[in-house]
Amino acid sequence: MPSYPLHFYFTKTATLSYSITLDRTYFLVNNSIIKFKYRENVKTFEPLYYEDIEVGDEWTSPGRTITEADIVNFAGLSGDFNQLHMDEEFGKKTIFGRRIAHGLLGLAIAGGLSTRTPPLHVVAFLGIKEWNFKAPIFIGDTVVLKNKVIEKRLTSKGDRGIVTFEKKLLNQRNEVLQEGKTITMIAVKNK
Repeated sequence: MPSYPLHFYFTKTATLSYSITLDRTYFLVNNSIIKFKYRENVKTFEPLYYEDIEVGDEWTSPGRTITEADIVNFAGLSGDFNQLHMDEEFGKKTIFGRRIAHGLLGLAIAGGLSTRTPPLHVVAFLGIKEWNFKAPIFIGDTVVLKNKVIEKRLTSKGDRGIVTFEKKLLNQRNEVLQEGKTITMIAVKNK
């Protein structure tokens, strides 16, 4: 197999810990299978189609550390200024012993992390089948999302796929903070 120079373009916060070649088209990067597109000697990561994923496929996102700014910004966006999130002295008197992040902030971060685990040709996010808050998220926690395909089917016209994912938001101690199932419509190749 010929050797090609690879050029990676990432945002400031993204990291590439390792990659190995699975074949000429798919690569394993940070535990995620990424389809690689060869075009005019330019290599670019390309999102996966419905046919590229199978029931049982699982990916883990890169980590993301929860900050004070995340909580303050989410309070401003959502209007939820509950003392549990905003008042450190109040938080010390709770069962958690300190402030906690908004549960919906965790869900929003899980949604963002899922766009990279793996990148998909998404047509529409169809809904949340269920979502459970299992443990608090604290400032300084580093979270990852485990994303697993548990069901897939074609639409009646066969031009789109419906995929159900099981998602788990984990902290640095591998504790499940939130988990649930979501449904996404994904593009089919050549339709």
